[in-house]
Amino acid sequence: AGQALDIGGLDYMMDEAVAGGLADLAEERLLAVHMLKTGVPAAALLRIGCVLGGGSEAQVMALGNYYEAVGCAFQIMDDVRNLRGVFSGSADKAGIQKGDRIIKWNKKDIATRAEFVDELRTHEVGDKVQAVFIRNGEEKTVYVEMQGAPNSQ
Repeated sequence: AGQALDIGGLDYMMDEAVAGGLADLAEERLLAVHMLKTGVPAAALLRIGCVLGGGSEAQVMALGNYYEAVGCAFQIMDDVRNLRGVFSGSADKAGIQKGDRIIKWNKKDIATRAEFVDELRTHEVGDKVQAVFIRNGEEKTVYVEMQGAPNSQ
């Protein structure tokens, strides 16, 4: 369930969350994805092992809770590594900087974050894509070679 939710993403709610100050809701939903994807499975396996090993109820709960947190922390680190592959790899090499506003990707107009993410998903490692962005009021065009996340190739 967590993987399906992760693939679906939270793009559908980000523009509204930012505009409406709903950061708590976005954080809650992201945490639920992380828990379902890694935290709950890791904790369940540990709890089973603890029960089979004769652990007390308090030990089963304590170790389960600990591994939920470890699983969630792992998922956050994994997501950050994936983002670094996109934003400090392909975009950085092309000269796109933090604060630049991408207005065209592969010659398609980009008005929202969701449109940009949808366009990113249509490309594979090695694709060369034209990007047009605004920096300090000036329009710039670069070509981005799509790279994978670190260690994904």
